[in-house]
Amino acid sequence: MNEIKKYVKTFYEQAFSKEIKQKIENHKIDFMNHSDRDVLSYCINKAWVDAVMYERMQPSYKDKSDNKDQIVGIIYKFFENVIAGKQVNYSKWHRDTCENNMYGMSVGLWQKLINMTFKYVYCVREYYSEISAFDFEQCHIPLDSYILDWFGFNDKKWNKIADYDEYITIQRSIKEALKKQDINSLLEGDFIVWEQSKAIKTANEIIKGLAYLVEDKERVKFLFREDIDMIHVLASELDND
Repeated sequence: MNEIKKYVKTFYEQAFSKEIKQKIENHKIDFMNHSDRDVLSYCINKAWVDAVMYERMQPSYKDKSDNKDQIVGIIYKFFENVIAGKQVNYSKWHRDTCENNMYGMSVGLWQKLINMTFKYVYCVREYYSEISAFDFEQCHIPLDSYILDWFGFNDKKWNKIADYDEYITIQRSIKEALKKQDINSLLEGDFIVWEQSKAIKTANEIIKGLAYLVEDKERVKFLFREDIDMIHVLASELDND
């Protein structure tokens, strides 16, 4: 689907700093050299904020932070093996890692950290020959509130998922839903669905907030009807692709 390139580019432009984008595009920064100045480190640290820093107000957060080197080292090791041309079983590695509770990480936190890392890496894969051949169709969709709500898992909280079989059941259900829209890659589907889900959820929150202030929800809907219609039209593109 050529449309995916547009969504990936938009995400890349927003997620990566201007400085690192210039270095990546000018081939002035290594993909992986175990320093804060490599691309993989940048991607993992962004994923760390998305996943683990979410719990920064929780009592258990400090334990995870203290073990950050060991936690992210597991992801580094996977890419080391890929770059070295070693045989890697992504599905087995993903499961084994998500079920590793040595560092106080739940399945929900692990999946978000891993899946978001691969989402960021996907954005820059064309600049690095050492990873460009990796089959990103193996990757999963990062589960968060936007994705879970969009696909009807409103009763689930991504950071509370503790059972890997439950996690895989959700992934398979989402994959089937995406296939109906001719999207065969879970990771690519995330670029499209996440943006649309976020836009609609944000719009609904604005409507509720304004309605609370003026005590007239229908009046708010009328005043902002063009903006609301535009958001829903954008969201419906997924059904029309």
